[in-house]
Amino acid sequence: MPTTDPTRTAPDVETASAPEELRLALRAATLYYLDGLTQAEVANRLGVSRATAGRLVARARSQGLVRIEVAVPPDLRDDLHADTERALEQCFGLTEAVVVGVRVDDIGP
Repeated sequence: MPTTDPTRTAPDVETASAPEELRLALRAATLYYLDGLTQAEVANRLGVSRATAGRLVARARSQGLVRIEVAVPPDLRDDLHADTERALEQCFGLTEAVVVGVRVDDIGP
């Protein structure tokens, strides 16, 4: 049965082997996104700095280990204009765009 050395600390992300780094990134992302821990709490749990925890979470996301989906309810999709607002924000560098109005089909000729 393997024993653990209580003086051993978690490997530094910058010097860790690729599989260990991936495991840490996956663990950090799980704690952060699924368990709802803050990055400080993730750092404490993994025995790394808060900055390292943040890098681990970011790395997991950039490597495709994390997928975030925003689901607009189908019955509100036409009323919220989320896609149009986002396109306007990106196109014109806006902080926030709000599209209001009714669909032409709803008001008749």
